[in-house]
Amino acid sequence: MKLKVRWAKTDHIAIALSGGVDSIVLYHLLNEEYKNTYKSLTVMHVNHGVREESDGEERILEKLARENGHLFLSTKLDIESFTQQKGRTARYQFFRDMMERHHIDYCLTAHHKDDDIETVLYELLSGRHLYGIGIKPVHDTFLRPMLGVYKKEIKRYANRHKLTILEDASNESDHYTRNYIRHHIVPEIDAHPSLQKDALTVFKRDYLEMESLVKSHVHAFLKDKHTHSRQSFNELNKIVQLRVLSALFDAYIERSFLEECVSVLRSDTAQIELIKDDKTLVVSYDSFTVIEKVEEESIEELVITSPGKYSFNGYMIAVESLETSITARTRRPGDRITIPNVGTKKVNRVFIDEKVPNDLRDKMPIIVIPDGQIIAVGPIYNIIKSFNHLKFDINLEIKESFHDIKK
Repeated sequence: MKLKVRWAKTDHIAIALSGGVDSIVLYHLLNEEYKNTYKSLTVMHVNHGVREESDGEERILEKLARENGHLFLSTKLDIESFTQQKGRTARYQFFRDMMERHHIDYCLTAHHKDDDIETVLYELLSGRHLYGIGIKPVHDTFLRPMLGVYKKEIKRYANRHKLTILEDASNESDHYTRNYIRHHIVPEIDAHPSLQKDALTVFKRDYLEMESLVKSHVHAFLKDKHTHSRQSFNELNKIVQLRVLSALFDAYIERSFLEECVSVLRSDTAQIELIKDDKTLVVSYDSFTVIEKVEEESIEELVITSPGKYSFNGYMIAVESLETSITARTRRPGDRITIPNVGTKKVNRVFIDEKVPNDLRDKMPIIVIPDGQIIAVGPIYNIIKSFNHLKFDINLEIKESFHDIKK
């Protein structure tokens, strides 16, 4: 049986050994035919603690590893309301922790071609194909050297070498969706003269080729930008739009939420926020972004009596000269400012005309002199610069430095 060797002779590798036929065969191959392909081998085992046989199986595997001169690392999980997903998450976290602690270069798992085909079917039939399809032969430091080998070949190898296999009865239960696919859908495909399950492998390869094109379009759209054009977004292909949003949220988001975001961005809605966990899609007129909210105390009023640099709700107020006090505050009902060649204008109308997002309107500094006159509205208007004939003993500049909402 041929393995895909992606590690070097100088590497310290580990195997995730469950005791089932797949991992036992992989372990046997690493001990025999492939024993000269690595520097050292460690055995890692996770006792899920959900079956009576688990403790005894762990002892058997530990004995096997020690007889072969290999370090045996194991853990017993204690998960309330155990599910396969919870078990998988805890299992891989244990592997990563051990790899870091023991300086292991790669962890090998015994996924095979039938696993890959079942995964493709599962992702297609459950609508989980948006982020890729099938099992990756390489994922970070995890390698799947048997991904090109069929299960029947693995079983033949085990029988030929009379290997001891620890059977997990839960693999026969249709309670798990993957098992149902394995027991009922795949056999029907095999039995039908016009169907070939290998076609799913070809489909996976084609899909991954198309996936690379989608990623290139996503990268081009997002490149070096924090805020994005709604018009440009709406010109993208639908699947690219979904992947752009998932990249901005930097997480695997369910498709229904992404579809809702696309619908909003295509609509005439001027401003809206859609929240998902700790991230928020902020739509503001012609642009949008995804931000992460960080709780910070908001400043409502700040009296400035001397030159210097002052932080105000994510804005930096730089005062170079000052012979009287000024007040930086947030907006109030009835606020008006004098606009060159226009006259007075409500501050709220200024925000609307300048398309200032709602979340910034209550944070932007309004600068007021002692007689109550507004001389600046954030970085938008500064009448000190606009009216040369007016003599102010103040020189200030306001810039966005940071927001209490950070990307």
